[in-house]
Amino acid sequence: NKGYHLAIESMKELQAGHSGLKLLIVIGEPGEGGAQYLASLKEMTRRLGLEKVVIFTGFIPFDDPLLDEALLRTQCFLYPYLKESATSGSLATTLAARKIYVTSDLEMFRSFTPGIKFRAGEAGDLAAKMLQVRQMDADAVAAYQGRLQTYLASNNTEAMRRSHLDCFVGLLEAKSGSDCSL
Repeated sequence: NKGYHLAIESMKELQAGHSGLKLLIVIGEPGEGGAQYLASLKEMTRRLGLEKVVIFTGFIPFDDPLLDEALLRTQCFLYPYLKESATSGSLATTLAARKIYVTSDLEMFRSFTPGIKFRAGEAGDLAAKMLQVRQMDADAVAAYQGRLQTYLASNNTEAMRRSHLDCFVGLLEAKSGSDCSL
C-alpha cells in the first residue's frame, strides 16, 4: 500500500546520473504480512545494489533526537502510496518540518496543495519528481516553503490529521461527492 518499492526503483533510476542521493525509509513495526514486505524491500535494495543508498531505520519515536536530526537533514519527504489508506502521524510530522514533500496523486493527498504529485504506481514519474526537487534552486525552494507556510498557517497539524482520517473514512464508506479538503 505505501509504495516503498517505487521509491527504491526510483533511486535506482536516479543513481545513474545523480550521486549523493540517499533514501531513508522510516518504517514502523510491520503489521500482518508486513515482515515479508519489509524483507522483500531489503532484498530488492540488495538486488539493485543500493545498500549504501537506501537506509532502513525502523520506527523512530517522536521524542528520539534522531527524528529531529532526520527532519533537519532531509530535503524531501516521499509518500508513494499505491492505494487509499490512513496514514499515521508521519504526514503531519513531516509537514511541520517545513520541507518539500512528494505524494502520489491519490484522493487522500489532493487537498495537500503544496505537495508535488506524481502518478500513483509509476516509478519513472516519481523519479522525475524527485529529480525536479533535487534541481530546485534556492528561489524555487523558498517559493515552495512560502506556499507551505501559508498552508500551514491556516491548518494545524492535528486538524490536518483528523481531516485526513475523516476523508479516509469517507472514502471507505464510498460516499459520493465526499469533500476531503482541509
